[in-house]
Amino acid sequence: MPPNQFHFYNERMNWVINGETFEMDEVADWEKVKLNTTEVWQFINGDNGRGMGMMQDMMQLPHPAHIHGLQFQIFERDISEMDADVWNSVKDGFIDQGWQDTFLLMPGMKVKVVMSFRDFTGKYIYHCHNLEHEDMGMMRNYEVLP
Repeated sequence: MPPNQFHFYNERMNWVINGETFEMDEVADWEKVKLNTTEVWQFINGDNGRGMGMMQDMMQLPHPAHIHGLQFQIFERDISEMDADVWNSVKDGFIDQGWQDTFLLMPGMKVKVVMSFRDFTGKYIYHCHNLEHEDMGMMRNYEVLP
């Protein structure tokens, strides 16, 4: 998997990020960043063809993705794999300009955000803001290292 790529999807009745569910102290290598760096992270609603085919497609739902500890800017929103009728029904509600801490990741959508990791080291949470998804594991730690 390319670095800084985060797939949000359902796997075996768990809501996961890159196939992983939440563990209180766990931080994967792909979730570690250095203090005073700027990175682009891409969030993808779907499993990039690794999942369970039709079942995965039926379980693809919107995910309001929230990142703790900083604000970011939306760099790019790719709707090329979204259902056009769905996009046309919601597109006027999206505001991508300015500083954000949450964004809506629709089924089939990819969103790139640019973030600067300054001021503080430590572990922070990023997660889906749908309570049921968060409770079923769609939440992970990232860690800012000195």
